Amino acid sequence: MSNGLSDSVLYRLCLDAKPNSSEWFSTADTATRLLSAIKAFYRFLLTEPISLLQFAYGWNRLWYGPILGVALTFCLPLLPAFLMLVEVCKRLNEKFNPWVETDWKLAGPGRVFFVRPDAFVASLFWDFYLAVSVFLRLLPAVRHRQGWPHAHLVRRDHR
Repeated sequence: MSNGLSDSVLYRLCLDAKPNSSEWFSTADTATRLLSAIKAFYRFLLTEPISLLQFAYGWNRLWYGPILGVALTFCLPLLPAFLMLVEVCKRLNEKFNPWVETDWKLAGPGRVFFVRPDAFVASLFWDFYLAVSVFLRLLPAVRHRQGWPHAHLVRRDHR
């Protein structure tokens, strides 16, 4: 390669990557990730409000049911805060409900992507980040379709 980057050099750069100001999954790192996701949400809200509204309606109805899902959609400008509140409620349920089921993110072999950091505040920021970023990750993937692009999100059977 003419610029001096070979596969082994690129591999080493990726392997040795570190955050600018802290350790991976520290409170500062997870807070930075959360703030980036929130910033992206409001960018979508300002630049593509109709697409975001349609997507939020389908997503919220799928994951939170017809009543809470529609209520969350009506609160679209405050949706990140409500998603964080839902995560706090999940945490309280995990703590005080002896019959609670294991969170789907932590139940299977893919749990390595969702394991919480050890520090309490960092783990809260991590859960908040996941709630907001997973929601946002699908929006760009489906916004370019014709018609109402989110019909597949409201069907649980995915036929």
